[in-house]
Amino acid sequence: MSSKVSIGVSRVAIWVAVAAIANVVLFFIGENAGATYRVGSPVPIDALMTGIATVVPLAIGASVASLVGKKGLKSLNILVWVGFVVAIISAPNGWVMSQDATTGLTLGAMHLVAAFAWLLAVKPRKDA
Repeated sequence: MSSKVSIGVSRVAIWVAVAAIANVVLFFIGENAGATYRVGSPVPIDALMTGIATVVPLAIGASVASLVGKKGLKSLNILVWVGFVVAIISAPNGWVMSQDATTGLTLGAMHLVAAFAWLLAVKPRKDA
């Protein structure tokens, strides 16, 4: 029998905020290192867009995870690991779509930050 799992809103909020701040810091580091952030996006990539692109997917994902957690632990664990793998696999997209190595490396690092924030925010934990 699968037990229902709830996702802690405060834990999600903390990790989403940490990821957003880390990615904005990475944005500025990349910019200072010469990243152009030209990847064919219809919207220019800037610090605000970086924050939004971090917060929105993680918040939507956490909402979905909360609903899935009501179905049971097994379903939530599958969702958590699928989300993590998708974020890791998509990390090289910045490299492929960018016009310079610095942009690619910076965007890839941002994906890794989001992947680990996702894992830390929504992965079920054993009670102490």
